[in-house]
Amino acid sequence: MKLHLHRRCVVWVVLLIAQLDSSGAIDSSQVLKSLVLIETETNAGKTSGTGFFLRDQDEVYLVTNQHIIFGAREAKFYSIFGTEPKLRSFEFSLHQDLVRFHVASEHLDPRIVPLSLVGGSIAINDPVTVYGNSEGGKVATEIKGKILGVGPDVIETDAGFVSGNSGSPVLNKDGQVVAVATYAIHPEFDDWIKKGTRFENVRRFGVRVAGQDWQKVSPNSYLKATREIADIQKFLNEVEHIIFGSLNKDSIAIETTNFIEGYKLDIGLKRYSDPEWAQRVENFCRMFIFEERKLFPDRYGTKFSESSKRRVLRRSGTRLKNMIAAAQKSLRDLRMPGKYLQGRVTEVNEHAEILKKYVAHTAFFRFAEQQ
Repeated sequence: MKLHLHRRCVVWVVLLIAQLDSSGAIDSSQVLKSLVLIETETNAGKTSGTGFFLRDQDEVYLVTNQHIIFGAREAKFYSIFGTEPKLRSFEFSLHQDLVRFHVASEHLDPRIVPLSLVGGSIAINDPVTVYGNSEGGKVATEIKGKILGVGPDVIETDAGFVSGNSGSPVLNKDGQVVAVATYAIHPEFDDWIKKGTRFENVRRFGVRVAGQDWQKVSPNSYLKATREIADIQKFLNEVEHIIFGSLNKDSIAIETTNFIEGYKLDIGLKRYSDPEWAQRVENFCRMFIFEERKLFPDRYGTKFSESSKRRVLRRSGTRLKNMIAAAQKSLRDLRMPGKYLQGRVTEVNEHAEILKKYVAHTAFFRFAEQQ
């Protein structure tokens, strides 16, 4: 699947108020000329993000995050002027959530002004500004803050960037790129030791660009690999829907039977890049519907022995276990280069391991034993 760089006039609405600090000013009009709007189409729907043009060692790159184009069937890139850049090679970071496209500088829109990397050191409390496509609103926004923490690979900031700002440049007071706005974390549970500190709130991080190990690959092969991971994750989500709808209940939950009976292959195919995964879900649903009359005699006016019910439940549970095993085998067969993609595979496999533990406690098995 190719990256489609359709020519279409996209006009960004600029919502910037020039602000001075005690050390000088960022020329917002110049920063705008470096920004890139990114729109992707995945099986889960449309997503938006930000990128920017960066000049590094006399070469021009379009830089953004890996997760913005993860699982994309197509990706579109537009400058602030609504023009499309002419992209050459594609590289991803072996260690961080970053990608970059080499831009044909001789064909670069002359109005575009690439940014540059920070030349000196950075420190806690240094002022920073994030520019980007906040909330995917197709408007360039300015978010001011300061650096709260500094590490060899990432920085932490209190600049309140949100979804859509992924891939945004985090600039110092001189308009140089300190990092790329990438992720935020929030405590999942109350932790008494964090009470009254800033650590009980959302924390935002940017990935530093300098010093990355870049791996050049075909963008099509890279995106194909990410779609494979996304397919397996979606598949496990649908298996989870079936499992948790019948967990610790006296029967198969009505939500589960509704999901199973309502699953349509033609709709399911749209959720996946590889139709095999939708077919597996549909096969389970079809077999369950065929046999469910043995589980719900009142609904169908049929009578079956308790041993028949046990066999149906056990067969359904075994199918679910086999579906999870198939997903894990596919994950093992994937050869994902780079720390970020390997991390995504690990997350999906951990999800599968959790489902393996829970499936034994569903009505499919538990009540089969009790019959």
